[in-house]
Amino acid sequence: MSLCVETSCDELADHIPRIEAYRAEIDKVAATNAMTDTETGHRIADVLVELVKTDCAEPALTNEGRALLRGAVEYYLLTGDTQDDMGELLGFDDDVRVVNAVTDVLDRPDLRIDFD
Repeated sequence: MSLCVETSCDELADHIPRIEAYRAEIDKVAATNAMTDTETGHRIADVLVELVKTDCAEPALTNEGRALLRGAVEYYLLTGDTQDDMGELLGFDDDVRVVNAVTDVLDRPDLRIDFD
């Protein structure tokens, strides 16, 4: 299954409510699971929403850039990815790597997420 699919900016914008719903789910799980890294989960959501809102406004964003951004959004929203996002202390680390790779390609070093 490929997560990086051709997409429009409108389709990317339609994913913002899904990102926000996942952020709310992180908070809900964190209320009963101290292993959930809410700070990192929220930071990823912030970066993805910012990329969708700002980079899609740029006419220079290529089809490849939109597809990569779509892939990063879809990967973040996956519950069955490499690591259990909410069940492991480092669960969002793989998502951070994906998002950082996309910020590199889109030349947005200001949105890179630092590992603590």
